Order: sequence, then C-alpha cells, then structure tokens
Amino acid sequence: MKIPFMRLDRQYALHKDEILSICDNVFSHGRVLQGKEVDSLENKLSEIHRSKHSVAVNSGTDALYFALLSLGILPKDKVIVPSLSFIASASPIERIGAIPVFVDSTFQYHSDVDQIIKIIRTEDIKCVVFVHLYGELVDLSYLYEECKKNDVILIEDGAQALGAVNGDYILGSDVHLLEKKLAEYVGVEECITCASGTDALLIPLMAQGIGPGDAVFTSSFSFFA
Repeated sequence: MKIPFMRLDRQYALHKDEILSICDNVFSHGRVLQGKEVDSLENKLSEIHRSKHSVAVNSGTDALYFALLSLGILPKDKVIVPSLSFIASASPIERIGAIPVFVDSTFQYHSDVDQIIKIIRTEDIKCVVFVHLYGELVDLSYLYEECKKNDVILIEDGAQALGAVNGDYILGSDVHLLEKKLAEYVGVEECITCASGTDALLIPLMAQGIGPGDAVFTSSFSFFA
C-alpha cells in the first residue's frame, strides 16, 4: 500500500473556491508582494495572539533567525535547543555563528526543562530555544523565572502551535509575562514564531498549508519599527 507523503489535494478540494478567489484577487491587482492581503493577515494574527504588532516574513527559519538577531545573539554564544525538532530550530543558530547546545526530550516530546535549568545554572548560556511540538503549549513559568535569574533569553518556537492555548495563556500574548513581570513581548511566526527573554519575548509559530508564510510579533514599537 502506497501512503502519500502529503495530502494537499484534500485541503485544496475542500477550500478550492476560496483559494482560487484569493489568487484571482491578488493576480488582478498585481501586488504579489506586500499587498493588502498581507496587512489583513498581519492584523488577524495579531488579533489571534493578542499582540500589538506583527510583520510577515519569508519563512519560519528566517523568523527564528530574526528573533535571535533582534535579541542580540552573537557568534560563539551558546544557545540551548532540543534534540527532537525540525532542523530549522537549530540552523538559524548556526547561521548566526552561535553554538547550539542540544538537550534531550521527555516522553511528552518536549525539551527536558529540568535539564535545561541545570545547564543554564552551570554553563555560560546566552539563550534557550524551546519548541512547542504537536500543538502542545507547555507551561514554562518555572523556566521563565530561571532564565530571568540567570540573565538568559528564552525563545519559544511555536512552529506547530498556531493559536495554542494553555489555561489563560495564548502563545504570543504578553498577558502571561505581564502577570509575572518578566519581560516585554516580542514575537516571531512561521505563520508564527515566538521568543521570550530578559529584555524581550519572541515567539516562532507555523501554520501548515500549501506554502510557507511567516511573521514577527511584538508589543514593542521599537522592535516593530
């Protein structure tokens, strides 16, 4: 039995009329880059994730790269990243010239928080990239606090967690951080990507679809500008 790798044909059949209508509108007005549809997408994503600003970018990989770059990650900086994830979680670290430090995952498929905390307490770590796999938004309250104490940036890679909710916390919102007085919110998306840290929070997320579409979220106008 041959099992297809991807079944975009089923998605297309279900939403064919809507997809063709959108394509017709875009090709008719001719602005295939930075058209009104991009503004509409950015506004909708900001609404979903309770963020003041969002900026569409090329890909989830670039979204994470911009998050790292915006937060001041430099060559030779050590960045914790999960051993279980797509290559795009680690490749932006290499692109900057930083050093990925891989950690094991739990039986719930996410990074071992206890192992991360042990490493940031004993090693010179600049940043942690935590990936929310399979739509499961992990409560990182304890990790936020430890990162704050040790002056470590925390980036939440929400590539598979678009619109994810855990209790009152929606990935990408700054409500969780404001309540804990931890950081100002910034975010990133593959159709969404996020991160948090001592000075800012960025978040990478992704929406499964026919092609990549990504964005950076922030409640800080200085980052947005």
